[in-house]
Amino acid sequence: MKKNKVQLRNKERRNHKNKERELRRKKQFQYNKEKKSVGVRKLWSIPQPEEHTFEGRGYKKLFHYTTGDNLPLILKNGVIFGDVVTDQFDGFNTPNLTTQNEFHLPSNVKKNELSKRSGYYRLTIKCPTDSDKLINYGWFDKTYCKGLNHKITETNPSHFGDLGKQYIYLGHITPSMIKEVKVWNNETKYWDRPRKKEKEDLCLEYENKPYRHDFHHFPSHLRLTGLQVKDYTGMVEKFHSENDHKDMWKDLYELSDLICKVFTTPQFKDQLRKPYEYYKKKVFESFNRQDQEGVNDLIHGVITTFNSLCDGFRNEEGKKVSCSKIDPEEWGNKMRKTHEDFVNYVTGQTLLSSNT
Repeated sequence: MKKNKVQLRNKERRNHKNKERELRRKKQFQYNKEKKSVGVRKLWSIPQPEEHTFEGRGYKKLFHYTTGDNLPLILKNGVIFGDVVTDQFDGFNTPNLTTQNEFHLPSNVKKNELSKRSGYYRLTIKCPTDSDKLINYGWFDKTYCKGLNHKITETNPSHFGDLGKQYIYLGHITPSMIKEVKVWNNETKYWDRPRKKEKEDLCLEYENKPYRHDFHHFPSHLRLTGLQVKDYTGMVEKFHSENDHKDMWKDLYELSDLICKVFTTPQFKDQLRKPYEYYKKKVFESFNRQDQEGVNDLIHGVITTFNSLCDGFRNEEGKKVSCSKIDPEEWGNKMRKTHEDFVNYVTGQTLLSSNT
């Protein structure tokens, strides 16, 4: 009898150890699985830890940096745009903010462009700081993006700023959330407070201009590839509908918007995943060349993709929309005419500036 009890206890111990071993194996398997999937994790599946939140860090103020040519529309519509990179060819749109108040260029605007873009401005923002609305960019990047953004910002932190001190706001920064506007004084190296009339004159100046920008610029690769479709502000589409008439690339955007609508339609998403990835890759490659040949390739790629998808266009109800293929030569001539008009305008503005 005593021998049976000893054997039973030994058996129970072995079973217990086996269960613990199996539990450790499962935990290790899950850990390895999660480690491999970092960067493709479902967004917001992990709550932001308290130590990374705005209050948890003890921060007091948030800032948004922008150029003078963007300021009038920001004062009118609020902060709408912000590029959040989650993968090499993927991301979403939501405002980017920072706790750093010193001069730097987190939006990657080139310093030598500031003068022709009517200066550089720092906006003080007061928005909700809930941990599910205001997300530390450094934590987000490490948790969901494999540190992709950090690899970029660490190359020049004095230019890009500290990613750990930046935040993404999952919502629309309304005009009422903008509490202070200051402009960079390049001579004194100090932030000045512009007078009310200065801001009003700047807004009136850009309101009366036929184009949003007075200089040659490339089309937005973010819009061309549909990365603004994933929009946490709910304002991107409205903004484009109200302001595209002042954009020299409006005809190209009209095509790319339709292309991205097809690629991101739920019923086609899986079926068109690879073609969409290929399209985004080609757009980024053309854009990164930053020359006229790259722009020509980009335009050709958009037209070719549009024509290949013509039979798949759907409206918001999912019903098929009749769409005719584009004649590349005819459309190219139209685009050249638009470009010539813009070049003539920019040339005229340059001459006007040099004579005043």
